[in-house]
Amino acid sequence: MTSASARSASPRCTRTSTPPPGGRLIFHVFAALAEFIRELIVVGTRDGLAAAKARGRTGGRPTVITPELLRAARDMLPNPGWP
Repeated sequence: MTSASARSASPRCTRTSTPPPGGRLIFHVFAALAEFIRELIVVGTRDGLAAAKARGRTGGRPTVITPELLRAARDMLPNPGWP
């Protein structure tokens, strides 16, 4: 039995033999489209965050510490006046 490398077998998906000018054009068009779509996503995300902020909603993890816990933690510090 011969190995795949001895038979020089390669999957078709890795054979990209486009002519240099045409191949470069296609890749540049795809890159430009990807950049455009990325910018649309960024703008949509910013607009959504601004709309949520206008409704009074903020993102991020909810705070867990209560004023009582914070006071107790500060009381345990050796120098309570420290930040």
